[in-house]
Amino acid sequence: MRSISTLAAVACMAAPTLAASSYTTDFENFSLGSDTTGSNPLITDPAAGSNNWRGNGSSGLADNGVPGSQYDGEIADTGTSSGKAYRLSNAKVSGNYDTTHASTPTVDAVGETGTIGTPGTFSFSFDFRSVLDTVQEGLSIDVTPFQAGTASRQGILRFTDDGTDGLSVGWWEVDNGSFNFIQLATGLARDAWHSVEVDMTFIDGLANDLVSIDLNGSVTSTTTWETYSGYNSPVAIDSVIFRVVNPVDFSSNTGGVAALDDGGLYFDNLSVSAAPAVVPTPAAFGAGMIGLLAVATRRGR
Repeated sequence: MRSISTLAAVACMAAPTLAASSYTTDFENFSLGSDTTGSNPLITDPAAGSNNWRGNGSSGLADNGVPGSQYDGEIADTGTSSGKAYRLSNAKVSGNYDTTHASTPTVDAVGETGTIGTPGTFSFSFDFRSVLDTVQEGLSIDVTPFQAGTASRQGILRFTDDGTDGLSVGWWEVDNGSFNFIQLATGLARDAWHSVEVDMTFIDGLANDLVSIDLNGSVTSTTTWETYSGYNSPVAIDSVIFRVVNPVDFSSNTGGVAALDDGGLYFDNLSVSAAPAVVPTPAAFGAGMIGLLAVATRRGR
């Protein structure tokens, strides 16, 4: 379990020099459909310039040469007041965890000292809903913060259809070197929009990164995958280079279910950002310590 002194040091650490950077979109300026010819990217933001969406693995996760036609993802008209949104299902899958349908434009890298990034907070948020109001058996979509150009991930936000009551959302963390699945919500209405925000604070050292996930106003505290490399690398110090993120990946690599074609999930109002870690004010310190101690208690199994 993390000691109180360690947690206090984390809460009071000096703000790093990371410059704030961000990317936001509501997809309204995107063209409908996607490029299925195998070129990269499969979806494009006309306003993003050279730092654009990436896909087919290239400049995102590892490029395994998977053509866009092997995915069921596109910019779609939701037929509602929300207008356009990014739609993705796992009707077709590559079979490789390190191949992505689409990765967001990068923001300034956030990570520990010794990586390409700077200690701070990496955040991403979006709205989501089921494309269909009915059950989508076998639906499984992953949203993953990672380091561009590598297969180095620091968590997985997984969306599924529970087959009965609605959508389910969970987070894969790593606890002392072992993967651990945290169920964030079940039974979310398929015919309504939901919101999620993930804030990841990277702190120098092992087993001390902080992740806060706000799903429809309910907040869960967890952590990153930093201990996976730290505990499982032959030379632990080398693993620090993996403790960094700068874009978010949308992938559909679990169980291809052909019946889901043209279905899946809509994603809208996306935001990705990097910023210096927030230093609590004296007035907020007590409240912040309660949250940190709650994380320590849960993690001290």
